[in-house]
Amino acid sequence: MPEPLNNDVLLSILMDDYDIMATQCIFSGHNFHDNYVILTNEGKSYFIRVYRNGIRNQNEILFELEFINFLKKKGVNVSFPIPRNDGSHITEINNPSGIAKFVVFSFAPGNFPDPTKEVSYLYGQFIATFQNAAMGFETRYKRTVDLDLYNIIDRPLEIIRLFLSYRSEDLKYLEHLALVIRDKITKLPVQYLQKGTCHGDLHLMNVYIDNNKFTIFDFDCCANGFLAYDLGSVRWDFAFEDELWKAFLKGYTERRELNKVELQAIPLFATVRSLWMIGHNLTHREIYNVGECDDEFWENNMKFIKMWVEKNNYFLGISSS
Repeated sequence: MPEPLNNDVLLSILMDDYDIMATQCIFSGHNFHDNYVILTNEGKSYFIRVYRNGIRNQNEILFELEFINFLKKKGVNVSFPIPRNDGSHITEINNPSGIAKFVVFSFAPGNFPDPTKEVSYLYGQFIATFQNAAMGFETRYKRTVDLDLYNIIDRPLEIIRLFLSYRSEDLKYLEHLALVIRDKITKLPVQYLQKGTCHGDLHLMNVYIDNNKFTIFDFDCCANGFLAYDLGSVRWDFAFEDELWKAFLKGYTERRELNKVELQAIPLFATVRSLWMIGHNLTHREIYNVGECDDEFWENNMKFIKMWVEKNNYFLGISSS
């Protein structure tokens, strides 16, 4: 696991390259990347993400930052990148594992939302506003992968096979599930599934709420794909909270219309989200402390998936037994 950056070095860079007179640099923990909170005498706070080596290249980071700035210009509340004095956004710094890249972001006000019907309704309005604003985004930078069916279904399944072969019945179940879901998605009239740039990781741990106003952050998984995939991630987050999902949809559809095909696709993409998440956690198992991917890991994941399949057996067409 990478060691935290030297605080004195980080504070010096902030003063010299950003004119940020930071008084405290608080390491907030290892996650997919390393995160820091910066405090100043003026009472301002900033967030720093140090990108782990080998996960995101320069082009991918610049795609993310341009997308965030595009949304900011459209009036969406986002945690946005703070430019350096030279106008650029990425700073390179030496750390024990080599040269790392970091970006300073504005600090999102508030706290993680408490999922109530009212909050879910407001969240639906906010996500519809976000998706409306995201339309038309273009950049010369590229993400390594799009959120297409290969990368959200086929590739995760390939990774799962490497670790689940010793539980053959569970593997057979997931392979069949992936086949069923992929078939159902491809048989939809895809011309009615709108594409655009997605957040890629929409859940309530990637937004803050303050006085009923949301701020969205952590666009590390953003890429081009079906907008219904992002909504499937929300449905996955509310998997067994139907009243919260209904409140979300009510708020959402007041600001962005959903056609019948998109409504059909959302629960399918929610199922896909489970497969993607398992593959993601296995790919980066050292970061997420998945360890040896033992029986407890698989039993927890299979329990969730089978409960979801049983709940939606009509459109999945697969038995949970």
